[in-house]
Order: sequence, then C-alpha cells, then structure tokens
Amino acid sequence: MDGQLGPQDRSAATGGFSLIEMLVVVAILAVLASGASLVAARGGDGQARADPQRLIRSIEATRTRAIAARQTLGLVVERRGLHVATRRATGWEVSDQPIRWRQRASVLLGAGLSGIDLLYIVFLPTVAVSYFTVTFSGSGLRRSTCRGDAGGQVTCDG
Repeated sequence: MDGQLGPQDRSAATGGFSLIEMLVVVAILAVLASGASLVAARGGDGQARADPQRLIRSIEATRTRAIAARQTLGLVVERRGLHVATRRATGWEVSDQPIRWRQRASVLLGAGLSGIDLLYIVFLPTVAVSYFTVTFSGSGLRRSTCRGDAGGQVTCDG
C-alpha cells in the first residue's frame, strides 16, 4: 500500500471492455436500429396520407368560410401545392403563400380534362362546389385519389 499499482491492478486498467459491457452496447444498438426501421417504414405511409388530409382540411375550411362570409371563394390546386383564392369584382385574388404538397399531384377537371397545370375548386355561398379529381403519387409511395362532387362531398382513397 505504498501508492504503486500491483500486477493485478495494472492489467485491469489496460484490459479494455469486458464481455458484458460489449453485449450491453450491442443490445442498445439493436434496439435503436429496430426503432429507426419502424419509423422509416411508417414515415412513407404517413406521407402518403398527409396530402389528401391536407386537401380535405383546406376544402372544409374554405367551404365553411364561403358560407359564413356569403362570398365566393376558391382553392387553386397545382402540382406543387394549393393557394386560397377570393373572387372579387375584378377577378380572382390568389394568395401568395402556397400550401405545399409532399408528393407530386396531378389534377383532373370534372369534365375529364387532364394534363392541366391549375385547377380552381370554387365554393359558392350556397354550398355548391365544383367537381374535381386530384391524384397524389410519389416515388415508392401509395397512390391516393381525392374526388369532389357538387354537393361538397370529398372522398379520398388509397
């Protein structure tokens, strides 16, 4: 006990990690890896549902505002997102701040015209809404299609 390390103390100080410590580290890494894979698997599906839900919420909010304000309002739907629009005497006033899609969207008019870049969904104060179809698709994600009818009902599948 003169302050010097003995032979057994010296080997313990330079020996490295024990087998139990290594097993604990491997177990922790396995738990983290499985959690990350679950989050990644769920993330794509959640993203596939996010855009249709965003469209439905925007439609419901705009329809409610049109009825409450007794004013013709609209949503301008494009491939990258949507804008809220207000009908004025001089024409449509479209907001500068878009709500961006996470996926690619294609729009279809009620008459079946496809390949267009813009779609105006019009909300009249009388609850009437224009027909529309919007399809969301992204690389590796499930395809979702939302349809609206003149009664203001919106359905999304996929």
